[in-house]
Amino acid sequence: MCVCVCVTAGCALQVTWYREGVVIKQSERFKTELRADVGQPHRCCLTIVGAEVADAGSYRLVVRNEFGEAELTISLLVNAAGK
Repeated sequence: MCVCVCVTAGCALQVTWYREGVVIKQSERFKTELRADVGQPHRCCLTIVGAEVADAGSYRLVVRNEFGEAELTISLLVNAAGK
C-alpha cells in the first residue's frame, strides 16, 4: 500500500508521518520518502509493505518549511484477504 501527497515548495521541506499520533520510523515494513523531481511538485510518500488489518487507523502527514506547516490526516481501512 502506498500513499503519496504532492506538495509544491520552493525551499527545503521537513516531512513527518504519524500513525495514531506516533511518529512512523523507517523499517522493513514502513518506508517514507520525499521525492523531488526537478520542475515537479514534491511527493511525500508512505509505503506499508504487506499491509495488514492491524495497520488500519489514522495516519497524519505534517510538512514544514521556514514559512509554516501543513497537515493532512487520512483513515486507512485494511480488509482481511479472502473476506
